[in-house]
Amino acid sequence: MTSTALPVYPIEGTISFAIIEDTVTVIDAGVPTPSLGLHTPRAPSPALQPYFAFFASHNITVTDVQLVVITGTGWAHICALGDLVRMTGARVVVHEAAAPTVSGQERHPVADRLEEVGVPLRPVPVARTVRQGDRLSFLGGSHVIEMPGHGPGAIAIHSPSTRSLCVGDALRIAEDGGLLSPVTCPNPAARRLRQAFARRLDDLRRLAALEVRHLFASYSEVEGGPRMLEGDISGKIQGYLREFDRMLEQDS
Repeated sequence: MTSTALPVYPIEGTISFAIIEDTVTVIDAGVPTPSLGLHTPRAPSPALQPYFAFFASHNITVTDVQLVVITGTGWAHICALGDLVRMTGARVVVHEAAAPTVSGQERHPVADRLEEVGVPLRPVPVARTVRQGDRLSFLGGSHVIEMPGHGPGAIAIHSPSTRSLCVGDALRIAEDGGLLSPVTCPNPAARRLRQAFARRLDDLRRLAALEVRHLFASYSEVEGGPRMLEGDISGKIQGYLREFDRMLEQDS
């Protein structure tokens, strides 16, 4: 089931969500494919086109967008960030471990490859860094949850008052409404990845302990599929963990 009870909307063609309150907060700033085409500094990036379309359809002006929160430093989280900030003037919030990459103090590991296809990762000023337990004001007051097993600077965002959870790309929503990740697929490549992925389980166990009825994920199992889920999310995460443990036993 897709959640419609909260002012949270997926921005089609991106991995982003918009939280529309008195001002607008965008979660992550990127698209799920590097095939963006070439653009010049004077022309809007193709990665921005979905944002233009979304803002127009919701009567949002660029100055309404006050905050961009980044949940990880994978290129898909930030490939449109520089252009989005330049367009809106929004403040950028990242985990303290992600700040050097986002601000340009450190070069992103895939920056060279992206530049070859015309997608430069433009550094932006970081207005605020966060860590475990820090509070963000949207959705009645949200809290940062560090996800160190998922990567340096990865976070989830939990709103206790709305019982909502943004997991970035830590989990995907399956076609049947369950939760999955590529490593839970029954194939040899996935089996090789599972042991490395196991260190992420502590992250997911912390999420499973939260009271959550609304889940927002960067990705669906299929292109164009649902990225918002409503129901017993904590139970679904616990079921995911049980399935993962079963696969680890089979691999051993």
